[in-house]
Amino acid sequence: MRVVDPLKLISLNIEGSKHLDRIIPFLQSERPDVICLQEVFEKDLVEFSTQLAMECVFAPYGKVTTPNRYNIPNNGPWGVALLTKKTPDTVETHYYKGAGDMPEFSTPTSVDRVLLTVQISHQGCAYPIATTHFTWSSGGEPSEEQRQDLDALLSCLEQYPDLVLCGDLNAPRGGEIFDMFLQQFHDYLPSEITTTIDKDLHYAGDLQLVVDALLCKGTYSAQNVRVVGGMSDHMAVVGEIAPTL
Repeated sequence: MRVVDPLKLISLNIEGSKHLDRIIPFLQSERPDVICLQEVFEKDLVEFSTQLAMECVFAPYGKVTTPNRYNIPNNGPWGVALLTKKTPDTVETHYYKGAGDMPEFSTPTSVDRVLLTVQISHQGCAYPIATTHFTWSSGGEPSEEQRQDLDALLSCLEQYPDLVLCGDLNAPRGGEIFDMFLQQFHDYLPSEITTTIDKDLHYAGDLQLVVDALLCKGTYSAQNVRVVGGMSDHMAVVGEIAPTL
C-alpha cells in the first residue's frame, strides 16, 4: 500500500492588514502546503506570495474605499484567498450571497459571500479544498440572513462529494448553523478547543466561541489539528489533510 504524506493546511481570518508583521513570519515558520485566508486585501497578496513563495487565487466579497465605523482601512478589494505551493489544477468560485460585484463595506452584513475552491495535486492525489467567510450575526446567535445564506451555501457544497472546508463560519460550534454543516461534514477540531477567538487581539475580548472550522467529507480526513493564537483577532487553525485509506 502506497503511503501518502499528509498535506499541511492553515486557515486564518487575518483582519485585513493589521497583523501582517505577525502573520507572515508565523506562516514562514510553519511552512504549510496550503493557506486559506479570510478578510484579506487583494493588494497584500503580492507580499504573501513573494514572502511565502506560493501561488495565490483570490475571490473578493466586497471593497473598502470609504471611512467606516470599524476603522477598516480603505485598501480596496477584500475577500478570501487560497495560497498553494503548486499551481491549482482547478479554481472555482461560488457566490452564495450577492453576485461578486464588490459592494462597499459599511457593516459586517453589507458584503457578498463566496465559496472559493481549488483542487491541487499532492503526491499523486487530488485534494479539493475550499474556504469561505460565512455571514456574520450578532453575538454568534443564528439569524434569518444566516439561514437563507446557509441554504445557498449547502447547495454549493453538495456539488463536491469530497471536500476539505475551512474558514470563519461566524457560527459557534454547538449552535444551529454550525450543526447544519455537520449534515455533510465531519468536524476535526479537537473537542477540548473551546474558542478560536484571540482574547488579546479581538475587540470583544475573551469570547468562548469556536467559529473557525476545519471540516472534511468523503475520502479525506484531518489529523494533528490545533489552534495557534497571537496572530490576529482569530486564531489560526493548523492541520494535516490525508486521504482516508
